[in-house]
Amino acid sequence: MTIPTIKEELFSEFESILKQARSTDQPSQLTESAANLSGDDLLDYFVNLARQVSSRRNGEPQQIFELTKTDRYPAHIAELAESFGMMIVKVEARELLLLKTINDLKQLNETLRAENKERRKAEAETTICLNLFNQIETGICIYRSDADSDSVFYLYRCNPAFEKFDLPGVRCEVNASLVTNLAAFEGLNIEKVCCQVIRTGRPCRLPNTLFTRSNGQNIWLSVAIYRLPDRFLGITFDNITDLTEKKEAEKILNEELELKNRELTSKVLYTASRRERVLATLRDLEQYLQHPPEELRRKVSRSIRYLNEQFNSFSDWDEFESHFLKVHGEFYRNLYQKHPDLSQRERKICAFLKLNMNTKDIANLTNLSVKSIEVYQTRLRKKLQLPKGLNLDTYIAGF
Repeated sequence: MTIPTIKEELFSEFESILKQARSTDQPSQLTESAANLSGDDLLDYFVNLARQVSSRRNGEPQQIFELTKTDRYPAHIAELAESFGMMIVKVEARELLLLKTINDLKQLNETLRAENKERRKAEAETTICLNLFNQIETGICIYRSDADSDSVFYLYRCNPAFEKFDLPGVRCEVNASLVTNLAAFEGLNIEKVCCQVIRTGRPCRLPNTLFTRSNGQNIWLSVAIYRLPDRFLGITFDNITDLTEKKEAEKILNEELELKNRELTSKVLYTASRRERVLATLRDLEQYLQHPPEELRRKVSRSIRYLNEQFNSFSDWDEFESHFLKVHGEFYRNLYQKHPDLSQRERKICAFLKLNMNTKDIANLTNLSVKSIEVYQTRLRKKLQLPKGLNLDTYIAGF
């Protein structure tokens, strides 16, 4: 409500009360004593009443309006009462205006407090983002698209990490175009990709690319592009050189390990095959002993004893274990730490399982029957406390 509107309503109310007071024939109960006064006494009464109304003690404005009746009170008293009534209206108008102003100021103060709180929060977030922008090891460039075209981009800002890349064909010139600053990325169609990101809003990652720095050092970069608010673009440059080299080293190591595993497995299988041939020979010799001459019988018997001794000695185990430990040096230690109660033969069987050997080959190498190996595997599962559904070979391969 505006000031003129408040005054108009109060003046209108005052006129209404004044008319009502003048049209009343009988004096109000509050002014019965005033009707019997005249001269200075009436004036003193008016002054006292005005003082009470002004100080808001006992007196009522209606008593002032009662004195405005010209047919009952002297003209100068009625005029004074009417003037004082107008003053009351003005004072009340000012008071209402003051109250409204105070309320408006309170609301404005609350609004300013809330805005100030949000501003401080935004400033804190901006400070955090700026510190992160300046301290992060990822190179970051902020580009803005041209006001008239979404296909032309100008550098707004780049962080220190990007400046340290020191790549030929890469500049950090503010307000220069993307094509000028990132000329080294021309082969990746980076400007075309930026246009696509601006149009669709979906981020895009470029293929990992190898660059050569000014000092001759190679560096692998992973580049990603993101759309930001208000026609801005964010381009990140991650140095993945260490990660790429680590992956290459792991790949070479895995290839070498796989080659050694194949060699060891081939040696073990050859040993198993040789044992099987020895067993076959022994069986043949035993058949020859059924009806030979006595001298031949003695010679064949000596050969059989020798072959049995060689077969039972299992002298190939030491050689196998030596090769096995070269490839899987931590296998026995890791197995013992988790399962210290395994017997020597059970650990041997675990070593064969590590090489993914089948039951028949393990039986040949250990001079046991296939049935015995199956029994050992069943016992192993119980000792290792494997849950149902977990394959023994898979579990042993994890050591």
